[in-house]
Amino acid sequence: MDYSTLYKYRASSIWYQKNLELRKHLFKAKIIPKLKEWKIFESHTKMVDIGCGQGDKSDIISRNLKNNSSLISLELSQHMINSAKKRYPRLGDKIIRDDALLLSKLKGLYDVMFYIQILQHFTHKQIETAISKAVQFLTPNGKIITINTYKPEKGILNKYFSLSQYWYERLFKIQSGSYKNLTVSDMCNIFTKFGLIMTGRYSAGCIIQVLCFQKK
Repeated sequence: MDYSTLYKYRASSIWYQKNLELRKHLFKAKIIPKLKEWKIFESHTKMVDIGCGQGDKSDIISRNLKNNSSLISLELSQHMINSAKKRYPRLGDKIIRDDALLLSKLKGLYDVMFYIQILQHFTHKQIETAISKAVQFLTPNGKIITINTYKPEKGILNKYFSLSQYWYERLFKIQSGSYKNLTVSDMCNIFTKFGLIMTGRYSAGCIIQVLCFQKK
């Protein structure tokens, strides 16, 4: 099931909508302050939100931009783009249709690139493809911010994660196997392979982790 179909499939669930509102609150109340602490929101900063969905996080990011900073958002699904523009008219033409694995519409270099709860839908190989493309558009010392649910490294927590994922998929009407969650170590190994190092890590609640990777 592709991500666009997955979104439509689960969007009908009232439980998913409640979960979405909770995530928006979490992003605004906990993650944005942490990103400010990491000095992500500086003046003259070019940002891109890759896989922006219906624009919830892009809207919050855009409201925290400093002087002479900019944000564009990429999304493959036209359905989601239409929804984002309807929900957040102020984003307007800043939402561009593009594939996270190709980044064919990007031009120039960017200081900050966001992958917000999108890489968890990708296989190991797809993440490698995405990051190999992304680093080509990063400025020297540019940063990539990832926000994902991660599988615990090992032990009883790993088994609990698998069980909770099973019930999550059923509660929110998600097809089994739609999430390809890696461990944090798995993700770090991929980013290191492409010349990035982790400079920040923050637990935003339960298994949601915010990681900051910087270009060497």
